[in-house]
Amino acid sequence: MTPDTDFEITPLSANSLAEMIRLTRLYFQEQDLVPEFHALDQDLTQPLIVYAPPRGNFWLVRASGQEERAVGMLGVMPLAKRTCEIKRLYLASEYRGKKWGGKLLEHALAFARRAEYLEVLVSLQHEQKAALNLFAHQGFKPCARFSEHQHAGIFLTLKLNT
Repeated sequence: MTPDTDFEITPLSANSLAEMIRLTRLYFQEQDLVPEFHALDQDLTQPLIVYAPPRGNFWLVRASGQEERAVGMLGVMPLAKRTCEIKRLYLASEYRGKKWGGKLLEHALAFARRAEYLEVLVSLQHEQKAALNLFAHQGFKPCARFSEHQHAGIFLTLKLNT
C-alpha cells in the first residue's frame, strides 16, 4: 500500500477467485439480478483466461488492515487489437464515496495505455448514476451499442492517447 491510500489494488489469481465470486454475488444481490448460470458471461466463468495479461487484467481492492477480504474489483478485457472493455467495476457499499472507484478506474486506464489500447469501452445499467458520473469525469462519452448484454442500456467510449 502506498502512504496516500487506505487500500491496495492486487491482480486476480487462482488463490483469489473465491473473493471475485463473492463480490460478484454481492453485486447481483444489490442490482436484484438473478444470475442464469447457463448464460453467465465468459469473463465470469473463466476470468483467469479472459483477463489474462498482457492484453487483459483483473484487480481486487483490499482495504488497509483487511487484506484477507476484497472490497472491490475491476477488469480490463480485450475486445480487439486496440480496443478493450472495462468490466465488473464494483465496490462494496461501505467503501463507496471515498474516491476508491476513481483510483481503481485510473489504475485500469493506465494499464490500457501501457497495453497500447486506443479505445476503452464500458456498458452500464441506466440506474448506475454514480458509475456514469465516474466515467464521465474521466472523459468517457456516449457511443453506439457494442454489446448485446441484456442489462446494459448505456454505452460509453474513451479514446486514449498512448
